[in-house]
Amino acid sequence: ATSIPGLQETLWLWPNNDTMYGSWPASGEIDFSEFYSNHGGLDIPYVHYNSTTTSTSLANPVNQVTAYNCPITVGAFNTYRLDWEPGQLSIQVNNKTCLVDDYVPDGGLSSPAPFDQPFFLALTQALGTGADALVPTTPLPATTQIDYVRVWGPIK
Repeated sequence: ATSIPGLQETLWLWPNNDTMYGSWPASGEIDFSEFYSNHGGLDIPYVHYNSTTTSTSLANPVNQVTAYNCPITVGAFNTYRLDWEPGQLSIQVNNKTCLVDDYVPDGGLSSPAPFDQPFFLALTQALGTGADALVPTTPLPATTQIDYVRVWGPIK
């Protein structure tokens, strides 16, 4: 994680078949860690899919697709975790649950779609856009350091 303007890091999952349920975001995307330099000190997870906000409230985890309550320590290694079960995605940062989404998809789908297919892991260092855009002092090239990754899958 960085607070240097113009940088964005994302640890995310993308569907193997990214058009299975239609064009993005219909087939899903799980950004379990997303860091924007203009929000230094926060991980901002985001779960992308066709969802409806009609059943969403702070007291109800249905279709809670993002959170701004996941503090991180800039310049240090932090721990990120995604627990993915049929009908629920739970994201923890530094052993604190900061997002639980009991997803209910819209657009003619029913749970566990679109999260009922294999996804692959992507760990990316990117340049920011908008309020997080590249500035003349952004140091390039930029890198993201990752200590280790553990992945568990279903037992077959």
